[in-house]
Amino acid sequence: MSGNNAYSCHSPWGTSSTWFPCPATTGTTTTTTTTTSPSSTTTTTTTTPTATSTTTTTTQSSNTISSSRSPTKPDGLPSDTSTSVKQTSTAVPNPDSSVTSSLPASSQTATPLHQHASLSTGATAGIAVGCAAAGLIIGLLAALLLFRRRKGKDVADISRAPILVKSKEPPSAEIDGIGPIAGIQLGQFLLDGAPDQEIVSELQALSELIHQHVEDYYTLQPVDVSVGTLSQSLQNLGLGSSGLGLTAEAIATICINSHSRHIGLRYVISRVIFASIDFHTRSGLSMLPGPAAGFLQSIPGAEYGGNNNLAFSQALQTWRRLSAFLLHQNRSQRTSLQADALTIAPQAQLVSNSLNNLLNAFVIPGKSNQQASHLQEVAIECAKLGYVLFSHPVDWKFIFEEPGTRAAQVRAVIICPGLEKCSDRDGNPIRPPRRVAAPVEAAL
Repeated sequence: MSGNNAYSCHSPWGTSSTWFPCPATTGTTTTTTTTTSPSSTTTTTTTTPTATSTTTTTTQSSNTISSSRSPTKPDGLPSDTSTSVKQTSTAVPNPDSSVTSSLPASSQTATPLHQHASLSTGATAGIAVGCAAAGLIIGLLAALLLFRRRKGKDVADISRAPILVKSKEPPSAEIDGIGPIAGIQLGQFLLDGAPDQEIVSELQALSELIHQHVEDYYTLQPVDVSVGTLSQSLQNLGLGSSGLGLTAEAIATICINSHSRHIGLRYVISRVIFASIDFHTRSGLSMLPGPAAGFLQSIPGAEYGGNNNLAFSQALQTWRRLSAFLLHQNRSQRTSLQADALTIAPQAQLVSNSLNNLLNAFVIPGKSNQQASHLQEVAIECAKLGYVLFSHPVDWKFIFEEPGTRAAQVRAVIICPGLEKCSDRDGNPIRPPRRVAAPVEAAL
C-alpha cells in the first residue's frame, strides 16, 4: 500500500491492521478489504465521496484475520488458505448532514463524537456580562438627561417668577389689561400710539402753521376796539378767568398794541385750539371725537380726599382707551384714531367762529373770507393731533402756563403749549409728570 492513501499508518503484516484516518475535507466513506492467498495478497480500497456534506466522516476499521483450510478439491488440487478480514467501522457523523455507509460483508457501529457546535460557556457568560453593562450605561445616561431637563425647567421657572410678580405689583396693571375676559388679554388688542418724537414734531409744525396764519391775515395797523370789549370776548373763550397766568385785560392790552399784536393773537389762537383737543381741559369748544366730547361734558368732576381723585383719573384713562378702540374703523391695525375732515368740520367751524368774535377786529380788510376759511383749516389740522393723543396709550397733557406765573411778572407769553406725560404706555401714573416738549415763549 502506498503512503499517499487516505490512511497513513498501519501495523506490520501478520497482525491486526489498524488504520488511522487523516483529516479529510471532502467527506468520504472508505471501505478496505484484504484477501490473502499463498501466492498473493490482494488489498481493495473503495472510497465513496459524499456530495451533500461539507463535514468529514471518519471510519475506523478494525480487521480481524481468520484463517481456515479450504476442503480438498476433488481433482486433487491443493487446497487454498483464505483469509477474511472482518471490519468494524465507527462513523463520526456531521450534525448538519446524514451519511450512511454500507460495507459488504462487514458490520458497522456508528457512535457520534462530542463536538462543540455552539458557543462555549465562557463566551456566553462574557456576552451576558457585556449586555448587562451596556444596559446599565444606557440607563444612567437616560437618568442624567432627565435630571438635567428638569433642572433647566426649574431654573427657567424661577427666572420668570420675578417678572410675573413685578407685573402684578402696580395697581394700574389691572386697569391697563382690563383683566382677562374669556381667556383674552384685552390690553393686547387696544390701540398703539405714535412715537414721542413724532408727536412733538407735529406740535411744532402746527405752531408754525398758526404763526403763518397770523402773519398772513392780521394787520398791524391801529384798530378801533376797546380793552373792555376784548376782555369780554376773551372771557367768553375761557381765557383770563382762571386766576392763573395772564388776566383778560392783560391779554387784551397785548393784542391792541401793534408792536405785540401778533404775539398776543398767536397766544389766543393756540390756547383756544389746543385746549379744544386736550383731554384734561373741560372746554365747551371740544374737537375730540363727538361721543367722547359729549360724555366728558356730562360727567361730574372728581371728588377730592383719600384715593378718590386717583381712582377717578384711572377710570377716566381706561374709558378713554376703550372708547378710542371702539371708535376705530380698523381696530385690528392698532393704529392711532384717524380724524375725518368731514366729521370734524362742524366742530372746527364752531371753534373758528368763536375765535372770530375777537379776531375780526384785527383782520386785514378784504381778507375776511380767506381768513375764516384758513382758520377753520388750521383747526382741522390741530384736531387730527387731538385724535392721536386721545387714542394714545400714554396720558398726554398740554402745558399752557408755567407754574408761579403772575400778571405783574409777565415779560413773555406762551405762543405754543408744551407737552408732558402723566402715565407710561402701560397706564402706570408718572409722578410728577415727565415733560416731553417745553412751552414756546415769546418775549414782549
